[in-house]
Amino acid sequence: SEYVEGSVTSVGCSKSGYYIIAGYDESSYCVAWNTMTSDREGTMKHPTRVSCLMTSPDGKCVATGCWDRTLRIWGNMDE
Repeated sequence: SEYVEGSVTSVGCSKSGYYIIAGYDESSYCVAWNTMTSDREGTMKHPTRVSCLMTSPDGKCVATGCWDRTLRIWGNMDE
């Protein structure tokens, strides 16, 4: 497992519970963590701080917002 230093601004969970997604204040990215292994499964890079995130009802996508006033949609969750 890895350690990420920074304040967490938002947390979401995939429908299956296999991923936890965290957005960070001091870092310009979100991280998808594997709940079974505690390993980092993916990083969603942003140009500025991440302020919010939410997973889709079907658990396949995550929407993130950051301080550049842009909403991003990320796919391929639980596939």
